Amino acid sequence: MSQSRLDLGIQHFYVSIHKKYKIYFLISICQRTSEIFKQNFKKWRISESNR
Repeated sequence: MSQSRLDLGIQHFYVSIHKKYKIYFLISICQRTSEIFKQNFKKWRISESNR
């Protein structure tokens, strides 16, 4: 009984960590894409003003 409860606790722990990591992963992807977008936007603005 105690063994299965321990397993369930560990499983729950891993699931919660996995959910948190998913959120962190999505946040980091959003940050990265926004950084790339900003850089490309600056390049585009410079090339537009050079015309």
